[in-house]
Amino acid sequence: MQGVNKRLSPLKDTTIRVKTFMHILNFFCLLFLYPCIALANYANYKVTGEGNDPKNYFYRPNNFKGNKLPLIVLLHGCNQTASDFIKITQIHKFANSSNFHFISPQQSLLYNPKRCWNWFFKANQEPEGGLELEDIYTQIRTYVQNNNVDEDRIYIAGISAGAIMATNLIFTRPELFAGAILHSGMPYASNTFSRFTFFLDYHRNYQKIVKSMKNGPKKSHHKLMEESIKYLQPEHQIKLKRIMIVHGQDDPYVTNLHSKLLFDQFHFFLEHAVAANKLKTFTRKNKKIEHQKFPYEYQSYISNVLDIRLELYDIDNLGHEWSGGSQGMPYSNPFSHKVMAHFLKSTHVQQGNRFCENKLASVKDFIR
Repeated sequence: MQGVNKRLSPLKDTTIRVKTFMHILNFFCLLFLYPCIALANYANYKVTGEGNDPKNYFYRPNNFKGNKLPLIVLLHGCNQTASDFIKITQIHKFANSSNFHFISPQQSLLYNPKRCWNWFFKANQEPEGGLELEDIYTQIRTYVQNNNVDEDRIYIAGISAGAIMATNLIFTRPELFAGAILHSGMPYASNTFSRFTFFLDYHRNYQKIVKSMKNGPKKSHHKLMEESIKYLQPEHQIKLKRIMIVHGQDDPYVTNLHSKLLFDQFHFFLEHAVAANKLKTFTRKNKKIEHQKFPYEYQSYISNVLDIRLELYDIDNLGHEWSGGSQGMPYSNPFSHKVMAHFLKSTHVQQGNRFCENKLASVKDFIR
């Protein structure tokens, strides 16, 4: 009846109250308590031997003898733990036989109730913003300082929010990483909010992000390109050799347009990071690779002279899931192309009898 106020049912009323309380708690933690929590976690972080704690996982090869070895950083996505992502990528199966370290930070439920990295906060898009980005960087530096890591071979891999956070790390610390797998991600700084303004209108701003994920960013192509070189300095010794961008064409959460824009960002970045007289050594290619179940569009920007490879794999019939991941895990497709194995083979991570250090994998190696 018109003019009659309808009361919510007790269940709906309780649900709204709980959600409101969680948003307020989340806001309070991020705005006021984050530095304390991050420092407490850092103080307890283990940096020697194999082990894990409730927030971070790391692995040192069993036959580690003090030699400098590569390091891979893994960043999980939303509704995942570090352990989940390790199992999905199966990196633990490669690490000991191929002699490399890996660390996998885990997002706290206090910072995000879905364990998403808050990649859209302005402070997580700056070199010394003080939030999760700085915490992850500190964990990397701590591990490197306490283990014989080859600092010319530090790599990073992530999916979804983890891929975006990895992208934030690369563009804010461009001198740190030698390569990356960025799976189902988005371009750097496609959405930017301060913590305060984000929580002032949480629901509306959250919906803006969701809409952007599905439809593409509002920022212009030119603005996104400029964002990629914001922290690039002439004195930086860029180590990037291998950037592998992967996306599913059937991703229901993040449009594959984002990965194409991310490819353009790295292309733009390399054009400014590499000496002008060496840019002529690069070639750009686009082609369609046929496959019975998972054909894909392939883009590349490669310099064999400089040993730099920027590649995009836009895979048909793949959703929001890690390509070639383990079976029985959410956000994993075990039947699609083997991303992690291909990346390890085409970088300088795997060495010895199994793979030649300077041998670059071909596109055919990517196909099952």
